[in-house]
Amino acid sequence: MSTRLFALLLTALTLQAQTTTVYGIITNRARRPAIHLLVSIARKIAYTDDSGRYRIDGVPSGRQKMVISSQGKVFLETDVKLDGPQQRIDRQIP
Repeated sequence: MSTRLFALLLTALTLQAQTTTVYGIITNRARRPAIHLLVSIARKIAYTDDSGRYRIDGVPSGRQKMVISSQGKVFLETDVKLDGPQQRIDRQIP
């Protein structure tokens, strides 16, 4: 294998290992699904579905800020620590 090809494969594996797929469920105070809310982590976004579920692919690993909002109103802003290829983060909004 050429040195250039090896370096390219190593770079691709390194970049892949540095991101996390974040998923979870957002609920309200009554512990019911919080639907159609914007979940943002490290400038990546997803909307909750009718079950309050969301999924965001390719989020950089490490400490990130998670914001849950709708129509400009912020319901929750918190720091999260991401490590590994997948991480579940469930939150309850006030």
